[in-house]
Amino acid sequence: MTSKVKTAFSLLRLGVLTEGQEHILILPTPSKTKSVRLSELYKFYFAEKSPNWSGSRTAGEFNKQFENILAVIADHPAGDYERTSLVAGREKLSESLAPKTVNKYLSLLSSVM
Repeated sequence: MTSKVKTAFSLLRLGVLTEGQEHILILPTPSKTKSVRLSELYKFYFAEKSPNWSGSRTAGEFNKQFENILAVIADHPAGDYERTSLVAGREKLSESLAPKTVNKYLSLLSSVM
């Protein structure tokens, strides 16, 4: 908080901010906003990208991949996932799938998030 006040004061002295604008820099940022669930993000991703899919990759393939991902890491708000839970999910997928397939799943997950 102190650094925000110092920054605002410096910008005021330089004339970059007017006296009515300093509150913009000093107000605390909200802690956590409500995050959208991973399955909802996938629906948005699917609606946006599926018309452009061509070749051997079908909508059914993407849906099945995403179902497998959710079976491993569960459907939580996207902001609640931590690196450790995603690494554990990757390891669990690696138990039954080839490394190339796991990378494909993680690529899909990365695109959705």
